[in-house]
Amino acid sequence: TGWVAEVDVSSFDFSVGGQTIYKPDFIKANWSGNLYAFPVSAIGTIDFVDERWDNGAANNLDAQNYNTGRFIATMKSDGSKIPFRWASLGSAQQTALGTATLGPKVLDYVRGDRSNENPAGALYRIRASALGDIVHSRPLFVDNADITLRRVYVGANDGMLHAFDAATGNEVFAYVPSMLIPTLPALTVDPYVHNYY
Repeated sequence: TGWVAEVDVSSFDFSVGGQTIYKPDFIKANWSGNLYAFPVSAIGTIDFVDERWDNGAANNLDAQNYNTGRFIATMKSDGSKIPFRWASLGSAQQTALGTATLGPKVLDYVRGDRSNENPAGALYRIRASALGDIVHSRPLFVDNADITLRRVYVGANDGMLHAFDAATGNEVFAYVPSMLIPTLPALTVDPYVHNYY
């Protein structure tokens, strides 16, 4: 288990109490990651026992249905904003992911589909979680007067920038930069050679 990225906090004024520190991590053995939300007391003590999201954002992400429970976006080469779905991609983007048979499986794997992980289906790399390792990406807490709109943004080496609900740790949306699409099939290869996205 490692931790390289800096942390972020909901506020650097700890005097009122009730603040939260957002800490990313990664596990090199399977290149999975997590993002935790730990309470911070008024004197700056971090409570590592009562984590706010019940074992981090990775569990929440895995509980979201990869097909119906996640909103993931990307762009076409012409700048059109599109859902990260096979039918929405441009032909060159589809070709970069694979054939008409394998490409959709790669895309769904990146979205979080676990059905083709070894020893099942297409024998893709086994993951501990759909959330990739977070090595150098510092989380960013974005405050809002409406508590339901507070977000924590972090990039992971699963090819996505994730936006998590700061209160619950549920993924609100994710963004796949279009220039990464040709590199995404490498995430499925077993044995896996780690890439920094």
